[in-house]
Formats: sequence, structure tokens, C-alpha cells
Amino acid sequence: MSQGEVRFYAKDTPYYEFSNYAPQSIEVDGTRYPTTEHYYQASKYSYPGANAPSLEFSELIAQQTTPNKARVLGIGGTTQNYPWALTLKKLIKEYADKGATVRPDLDEARLDIMREALRYKFGPQNPHLVKLLLDTGTSLIMEDSPRDSFWGIGKDGLGENWLGRLLMEHREELGGSTIPAPKLLVVPPRLKKPTRKLLVPPSLLIPKRLVGASRNITPFIPTARVGSAVSAEFVEGTVVCLGGKQSKQKVWGTKLENAPENLVYIGRNWNSGGWKLPKSKWFNPFSIKKWETREKVLDMYRQYLLGNLEENGDKGLRSKKWGIPKTSPPGPELLKDIEELRGKVLACWCAPEPCHGNVLLEFLSSEV
Repeated sequence: MSQGEVRFYAKDTPYYEFSNYAPQSIEVDGTRYPTTEHYYQASKYSYPGANAPSLEFSELIAQQTTPNKARVLGIGGTTQNYPWALTLKKLIKEYADKGATVRPDLDEARLDIMREALRYKFGPQNPHLVKLLLDTGTSLIMEDSPRDSFWGIGKDGLGENWLGRLLMEHREELGGSTIPAPKLLVVPPRLKKPTRKLLVPPSLLIPKRLVGASRNITPFIPTARVGSAVSAEFVEGTVVCLGGKQSKQKVWGTKLENAPENLVYIGRNWNSGGWKLPKSKWFNPFSIKKWETREKVLDMYRQYLLGNLEENGDKGLRSKKWGIPKTSPPGPELLKDIEELRGKVLACWCAPEPCHGNVLLEFLSSEV
């Protein structure tokens, strides 16, 4: 196949075999996993030093009848209330009470876990899948998921596409073709006021293992949940979560007065749980409670910063429909201060889920 694009996501569409939900089992160390999604989610609870409840929960994940059920157990819940979902919620609580814990280094290990899963899936166990992957030639491979901006390209097509990138990496390991350096892309035409050019979105970046050191590779935008080592060194350009079982207050103070100098709070006014955090000018005025989905909220924040939500001027934005407080500056005015965040670690409450902090980092990694 000549250079082009290979997109996969939905069932009964070409290249669905590349999806982690595809019904292709793999066997690892004597355990059979119905899909690579089963393997990935189960691996969150099977790791060196894991206690007995964690290992039992990992086995339970591997035994689920569908990849979606395995995912629900692996991520620790679902908002759905179907009978099967309620059953899984009870299991999650049961094993949490027993002491089952996700591996503490998940943020660092998840790419290697997925890399290993793909090597089993596209390996000697499934020669037909090896051929399918190699037959993609020099094509860019992208998981066309509108819901996942880490493993897929996300709703706006600017996601990190790590599943596609790892597939391309493995294709090269199998002796397949690498891909040429991608070119600059302009802002999608759906934006009403395109005022900037984006650097190549992470979804189209060549995996680092496929290129020479001379290639200019833009780093992806990571998110991380702060673990028990709250004094750990942070990497600039990340989003960290202030929540969790370990209290950061004892180290950083209720107002983050003792936090690392490069930590910037970007959330709402927060006076619960012992915190006394004033609202940041970078907070996201759009709530999931009102707008229903995280993807929609993040896209609205992005459009707000670009000035694309205005209906009747700035006054229209302050209406009940949008719910933007009167004290919040217009989005484009706020965007002018984006350089204040360069080299900073952004602190909020969402990580490792996608956060408006990732939207801010998108703008920092773009050409204005």
C-alpha cells in the first residue's frame, strides 16, 4: 500500500482488527485473554509486588465476556446503570474493600503494556494479523476514536493516537516500512475563526523508534496522577491531579503555598476536602454536569479560548446558556497570556482523565 491513511475504530469497518476490542485472543504466560483490551486492563492489577486481591481482580478482568466489561473493571467504574453495570460496580467495590490496587506506575508503564499486547497480537500467534499490518505499507495508522484523545485521535483529530503510533512502531519492528516526516496541518475548517497553525498533531507524529535523532519530533502532552511520592520531580508540560488518597495538603499546604514553584493551579474555586484554593483565571467554566460529556466540555473550552462561542458578543457568553461568569475575561484575551504556563506543571482534579489543562498545553505546543 502506498502512503496514505489507515483509520480504524468501528466494528464492521476496514481494519477493525487493529482495535483492542477486536475479538482476537492472545495467550500470555499460560493465560488466554479474549482481546488485547482484556490484557491491558488486567495488567493494571497484575504487577510485581501486587497483593492477592489485586491479582484476583486481574484474573476476574481477564474472564469478562466482553472487552467493554473488562474496561469498566479496569478503569474502576461506569456511569451506566444497566444490570450488568450494577453488577460490575459491586465487584469493583468488593475488591477495593479487599485492598485491590492499580499498579502505582501505571502512567509510566501503560505504553509498554500496550506495546507488549501488540507484540503478542501481531506475532506468531496470529500470522494473518502480521500480514494485515505489514500490508499497510507506509500508511499512517490512526485510531479514529472520537472519545479517546490518548490512544486515539479524539473528536477534533488532534489526539495523541498512541495506539496508532505503537502499531506503526511494531510494523517497523516486523520489517515493514517507516513513514516520511509529516507536514504542517492547518486548523480544521470547522473552527469559525482559524487564527493559528497547529504543529503536526500528536496523532500524526512518527513514533520515536521509527526516526533518526535528527528528526524534529514534537513531544506528546502527557497527564499524570500524583502518587504517594508527592515531592517527586515533575516534568514540565504535564497535568497532575490534586485528588486521590494521598493528601498533598500536608506537603503543599491547603493553598498550595508550599508547592513546587513550577506548579500552577488551573481549577475552580475549591473549598472542600480541606483545600482553600481560589479560582484560577484558567479554570474551565463549562461543567460536565451541564454539558453531559467530557469531550464536549473540552471542545467548548477550546472554542471559548479561540473566541468561537460568541453569539451576541461578549454579553451573549455571559448568558445562562453558556454560564461563563462575568469576572472571566474573554477567551482570546486569556489566550494572550498563555506563555505564563510555559514550563509549568498544571494542577487540577481530572488527571489521568482528559482535562482542560491538556487544551491549554495544545495551545502552548502550537504556532500562533
